[in-house]
Amino acid sequence: MRPIRLLTQRGSERLMRNAIEEEFDAAEFLDGAKGAVREVMARYGEKDWEALEGMVSKRMLLGMKEEHDNLLEQRQLKVVNISTDIQEASLQLPCVWGRRSIKEYDEERARAPLISGAAPFWNVIFVNVISRVRVRLADAHSGRMATNATSRQGVFVFARGPLPRQVVPEVHPPWWMVGWL
Repeated sequence: MRPIRLLTQRGSERLMRNAIEEEFDAAEFLDGAKGAVREVMARYGEKDWEALEGMVSKRMLLGMKEEHDNLLEQRQLKVVNISTDIQEASLQLPCVWGRRSIKEYDEERARAPLISGAAPFWNVIFVNVISRVRVRLADAHSGRMATNATSRQGVFVFARGPLPRQVVPEVHPPWWMVGWL
């Protein structure tokens, strides 16, 4: 990991522990994030929209569907599958978003009821990911297949909430993917 990424990750981990979750474990979070990226990409390749509904924001899901439709309409290509090998993942920026910001991505999650001791804020973390992505495509007419493999670097945005009003040992709402940049 490059020195700047390492410093950013250490600062992000410290911020998470001091402001949100005392027992936040960056390595554990990043393992989960890498698994989520692989799973989301695989489900995206399979067009498993039902499984993706619970994993990603409504806005992200709509974008994924549009991308599949555009590929078919404009280039007459169907995605058969996508596999992703994560080479590196690092925390870039933890922050807190209010209900209005979350609503821009997922209105249903933004309306989540507040349990006792919770506030209408969501923990959001930006994760830088370097990966090798293989996309298997089929021509819509002939069925002929081809695989395209590329190295990619991008940022995946994860969120969870609503958050407790104070720093706690562990935060329990599950993480979900807001989007990718």
